[in-house]
Order: sequence, then C-alpha cells, then structure tokens
Amino acid sequence: MAFGFAEARLQILERLRPLLAQISETILPQIAKDSFADHLVDVLARDFKQVAASPVQIAVHPEAVDHLQTVLTAHSDNFSFIGDATLTDGQALLRSDTTHILIDIHALTLALQTALNGLEPLERTQSNG
Repeated sequence: MAFGFAEARLQILERLRPLLAQISETILPQIAKDSFADHLVDVLARDFKQVAASPVQIAVHPEAVDHLQTVLTAHSDNFSFIGDATLTDGQALLRSDTTHILIDIHALTLALQTALNGLEPLERTQSNG
C-alpha cells in the first residue's frame, strides 16, 4: 500500500482544519483590528512619500478619528482627519492632490479568511484522480 503526496496532504489538512478555523474566525479579525493604525502608517509612508509637501486628508469613521489622530500625528503633522459616517470602522480614505487610496481592513481580512479556508482538501473526482 502506497502513501503518496495527496494522502499526506489530506491527513495534514484534516489535522490542521480546527487550528485554521480558529485562526480565520477569531485571531485574524482581532489582529486586523489591532493593527489598523499601523497599516495606515505603512500606506502613508509607502504611497504618500512623493506628495509629502501637500497635506494628506484621512477620512475615517467618526468614532475612530480621535484614536487615529493621536497615533498618526506622532509620525507626521501633515495629516488632517475628518469623520465620514459612510465609512465603517476599519476603513480609511486617504486623499492628497493626486492620490486617493481606500483602505478596507474588513475586505483584507475576508480575503485572508477565504485563502485560509481554501486550504481544505480537494475532493477526488474522475478528472483529478
């Protein structure tokens, strides 16, 4: 009796399924929420470095303005914050004269959850053996 790659992969994924589910459903959303401000700092440093002379407007959910303003002003004072009720907690719209970027932590989290859930074993069919 042979034990091939497909069988080994299936056994490993079966054993990892509860761990991956916990990471996907519990840990990943909390990490995304906790690191939202750090992600904003990274995007600002990477994508708005060229436009540092012009001010950057950051629109976020009104309840997040005070917290993010405190965190991000430590990195630069070239930001202005506005509350935008159309944005949910975890979203930010960064605007300068030439660049607009929407950050959506919930969409990013969903994409990561989909990728983790996609690691489930494929069912065998006639076409894949």
